[in-house]
Amino acid sequence: MQSKDELSIPRGLPNSEPLVFDMKAIRFAENRTEEIASITPGKAPELMAVFNQAYAELVSMVSAVEYEYETACRKSREIKAVIVLDKVPSILKERGLQTNETTRQAIIDLDPDYQSAQETETILHSFKTLLEGKKKSIEMSYTAVKKILGDSFHAKMSLPGPDSSPTQGYFGKTRY
Repeated sequence: MQSKDELSIPRGLPNSEPLVFDMKAIRFAENRTEEIASITPGKAPELMAVFNQAYAELVSMVSAVEYEYETACRKSREIKAVIVLDKVPSILKERGLQTNETTRQAIIDLDPDYQSAQETETILHSFKTLLEGKKKSIEMSYTAVKKILGDSFHAKMSLPGPDSSPTQGYFGKTRY
């Protein structure tokens, strides 16, 4: 049984078990985006880590869905080829129709296997779009935290730069 923290999507090949993604980290990150409005330097690294983890998981999910989508497209083309080569000639002859692009496409469009394959393609494309949108949102949240903190935060967190004296910076004033 699927929980609200799982996302189940069909596979590109018929009769395959669906892909199930654990969405807990993504939901957790999405729920924390409102914290950006009141971010503090102390809370920022942890929040950025949450967004980074969710982003990494979404990259993996989008990749898996993209593979399944390409598999579904390939399966649709295979089904279409079988229809054109095996079914169209007999249907045209049986109904006394002339062969042309419109009648061939009508026969293809009415085939239940082809309709099912097209439906799977559409569903996978929709899930891919959904996950890419979530990925972009998490990326924007991460970037927002980074921008809000600005250069002053990053300067405090880094070692002295090339313009600083090697004996000064965070180590205090030179004593000699």
